[in-house]
Amino acid sequence: MTKTITTLGQAARHGMLVRSRCLTCNKSASFTAGSLAEMFGHGRDIRSLKFKCRDCNSTKCEVLPYEELSKRPAIPKPVQVQTGTSDNGTIGALIDNGYKLWAHCYECRHSRKMELALLEARLGRSHSAMHKDLAPKLKCSACGSKNLGLSATPY
Repeated sequence: MTKTITTLGQAARHGMLVRSRCLTCNKSASFTAGSLAEMFGHGRDIRSLKFKCRDCNSTKCEVLPYEELSKRPAIPKPVQVQTGTSDNGTIGALIDNGYKLWAHCYECRHSRKMELALLEARLGRSHSAMHKDLAPKLKCSACGSKNLGLSATPY
């Protein structure tokens, strides 16, 4: 029996990707359904997601779930920094272990890699890198919103 996938939660359970294709310039981007479900909720209808093209700034985008195992892009998953030191979860631990810190704006969907050296200079090496401690000190460089998510990746 075939069932139509309509929500992010359904797509996430099947390990699917969500593709947003700009109808103006035909540029496309893929996201893991699980990441989008964490951000927008598992019950969110996939077709109700709004994306903005980075190239032409158009908001006319087609959003569809898909599963393309042979051409599945490598998309990093957020990971927790684990060290044997007492500074676990700090900006210094991220730097020492070669992690990258990404900030994601929930308002305009802008994402950028944070410069850990600048955060270290501004906040100190021992400042917590946990969301509750770090996110209130940041704002989106595109829209100015303080409604941000953070993820750390090992590459």
